Amino acid sequence: MTDKIDDLNNGTPDIPDTRDTIDRAEIHQVLGAYYSAFNRMDKEGVLEAFTEDADFIDLSMGRSMKGRSELAGFIDDTWSLSPYFRLEPEEVLIDGSNVAVRLFMSGAAKIDQSGVPKEGYLWRIPSTSFLRFRDGKIDWKADCWNALAIPKQIGWLKVLPSMIRSGLA
Repeated sequence: MTDKIDDLNNGTPDIPDTRDTIDRAEIHQVLGAYYSAFNRMDKEGVLEAFTEDADFIDLSMGRSMKGRSELAGFIDDTWSLSPYFRLEPEEVLIDGSNVAVRLFMSGAAKIDQSGVPKEGYLWRIPSTSFLRFRDGKIDWKADCWNALAIPKQIGWLKVLPSMIRSGLA
C-alpha cells in the first residue's frame, strides 16, 4: 500500500507539513478567547485572535477578506444584520496547526419579511469552521454553513418570491 501512495505523490509539489507547530493548549486558549470576544461583540478581541494578514473566507456568502481591516468590516456587517449573533463551539479537532470546529451559529434577524427593520426573528444553525494557526494566531479561516437555513427558519423563504418581484430582495 505504501508504494501505491508514494506513486500517487510522484510529480506533485511538496505540501508543507504544518503539524506540530503550535501547542494544542495554545490553540484552545486562542479559540476560547476568540469565541468569547465574538459573543460579547468585542471586535478588538475578535481581531486580536487573527494575524495581521489573515485570510477569512465565508464560503456560504461568497465573501473573502484579507487582513484585519477587511475582517473588521465583515464583523460590523454581520453584527448589524443579526444582533445577538453567537458562536457556540461543540467539537474541536486539531491536527498540528490545522483545526476544524463544529459549532452552532445563532442570532436574531433584524429585518422582517417586508424589508422593514424589526428584531425578533430568532435562528440557530449548524456550521463548520476550518482554521490554520501561525505564530499563535489564526492565519486562515473558512466558514461553511447552509445559507438558506436562516431564511427558512425566520420564514423568509415563504415570501421571497414576492419580495423579489417587488424589488425588496
